[in-house]
Amino acid sequence: MTLRRRRRDRVRAAQRVAVNRAMRARLFDDEEVVFVAHPGRLATVPRFVLTLGLYSFWRRHDTWVLTDQRVLLGKGIMRRSERSIPLSRVDDVTFARSGLNSYADLTFHDRRGGATKRIGPMTPQTAHRFTREIQRRL
Repeated sequence: MTLRRRRRDRVRAAQRVAVNRAMRARLFDDEEVVFVAHPGRLATVPRFVLTLGLYSFWRRHDTWVLTDQRVLLGKGIMRRSERSIPLSRVDDVTFARSGLNSYADLTFHDRRGGATKRIGPMTPQTAHRFTREIQRRL
């Protein structure tokens, strides 16, 4: 086994552990983590200041995970909500920027029709990469 392959396997195992720790929803056996994102620090400064630093706990628990099969969205500590959107239901994803905040707008179809979910705020680099990875898998 080459050094590059061992390093890649270690990174994938670490991502799987991080996702399992952050999300209550477990990954499927054949599912592979592609990208993990959290809210950007600069975008959450006002909340951090208003809560006298306590928002850092909530910031770490807001997690957006892209796997090769679905998008997992997790938010909150006390009132935790998680959502799983299969990539087969995703119609489009767009990059949106509002001031210092950047978002990935996910358009998908569910039982009630079409819906849009705004994922963010993230850093512009993270939002671009998250959007690009989803587009690559559509």
